[in-house]
Amino acid sequence: MKESLGRFLKGIDRARNIALIAVLALMTLVYTVSLVSRYVPAVGSLNWAEEFTRFLHVWVVLLGYGYLVRRRGHIATDVVVSRFPAPLQRMLAFAGEIVVAALSVIFIWYGWQMVVLNADQEAPSLGMVGIDALRGWPTSMAWPYFAIPLGGALALLDQLALHLLPPPAEPQLRQEG
Repeated sequence: MKESLGRFLKGIDRARNIALIAVLALMTLVYTVSLVSRYVPAVGSLNWAEEFTRFLHVWVVLLGYGYLVRRRGHIATDVVVSRFPAPLQRMLAFAGEIVVAALSVIFIWYGWQMVVLNADQEAPSLGMVGIDALRGWPTSMAWPYFAIPLGGALALLDQLALHLLPPPAEPQLRQEG
């Protein structure tokens, strides 16, 4: 059971990492083309690019939330905590995990409510895209809001992985010389 759960959690981590790279690459590409279009009239106007990249940024932040939970990479101030005895440090670390889990549950619960509430609303500039190739693509505001409950659910899974799996290997930088 633990092995299959471990494989599942590793698969989720791998899929999220690929999604993060893809979303960051798409965000960079769209923003760069948009920037070029301001100075090269032949490219045409991309009035939707700013809103689209803003939505992609929301996805990066919320997908990255769980990524950092799994790697204990969130900002922490331990100047004071490090002076406490080890048992108290462990208690405070556990309290921090409870706070992150509670925040994740809030993201899931209220984020899903936002998805449902905004499903019929169309993104302002994405709904006005004059590119025939993009006709029919989802322009509902549910798509950017869906990052909130998904990010919360992934963070909860990552917190579970913290206790069931060894920490993921960090990429090693190659030493020259």
